[in-house]
Amino acid sequence: MVTDDAREAAQLRQRVWEQHSGGFGGCNGGDGSQKAMAIAFHDWKQLMIDNEKAISKKEFMTGFLIPFRETREVTFRHG
Repeated sequence: MVTDDAREAAQLRQRVWEQHSGGFGGCNGGDGSQKAMAIAFHDWKQLMIDNEKAISKKEFMTGFLIPFRETREVTFRHG
């Protein structure tokens, strides 16, 4: 989606980030300020840790965020 309306972009970001985070903490990025984004980044990291623990205990996650784990033996591509 492309828009030149900052208000619409902020509202879309907040809705999408809230859906991904299940409404956890300050994960929606608030007003988009540097401080709000730092809070969102911190809360996303905490939510991923919490969700990883929930998965290991076979409990329900909050939202859809989990840590990315690279498990491949080889991480380069032949071109």
